[in-house]
Amino acid sequence: MRGTGSRSLIELKSGSLINHQYHTLRTVFPNCEIILVCGSDWNKVREKCPQDIKIVINPLWETTNDVFSATLALVGVLNRKILIVYGDLLFDAEFVRNADLSKSSIYLHKDCQNDVGTIENNGKIENLGFGLPNKWAQTLYITGNELKLTCQILKSPNINKLLCHELINSVIDNGGIFNSIRNDGGKLLEIDNYKNLNLAKELVL
Repeated sequence: MRGTGSRSLIELKSGSLINHQYHTLRTVFPNCEIILVCGSDWNKVREKCPQDIKIVINPLWETTNDVFSATLALVGVLNRKILIVYGDLLFDAEFVRNADLSKSSIYLHKDCQNDVGTIENNGKIENLGFGLPNKWAQTLYITGNELKLTCQILKSPNINKLLCHELINSVIDNGGIFNSIRNDGGKLLEIDNYKNLNLAKELVL
């Protein structure tokens, strides 16, 4: 959606999108450290953010992808349990809950309109790719061996153009295991078009 600026600044009934995401994550993970990677309008986003959100600026946001932004965030993180949530997602607490924080997980959701789907086998993710069913909800939880593998892959000099689902596939190819999480009882809306933008402004979570 060109011309809308940072989606973190989208105004909802309950305030800005970033504030809604912040309070929802705090409800589920009260002691978590929250890092927001910003590109455009980072100074405006900083003014809207709660003070305990750590802001990381991606100065190359126009020429890099989500994996590069994730790398910038991970550089300053000491925690070994990482939840990555895309910045244009409107969700409630039920969607983001994870019953087993000892295992890395990929979030799926029935309402997700993402082009990237997954191949599942007995609750494990085998592959992600365009056109597949079981849509990935652009949220993933990484810990243990999968976090180690992720950090090793991110040392590659050619990550600027890497897409997040390609990173996940590389982790799987190198022996990583991701469980699938389906919290279909929770609410999820990706604000990636004007129709969903209008829906988000009327939605009460």
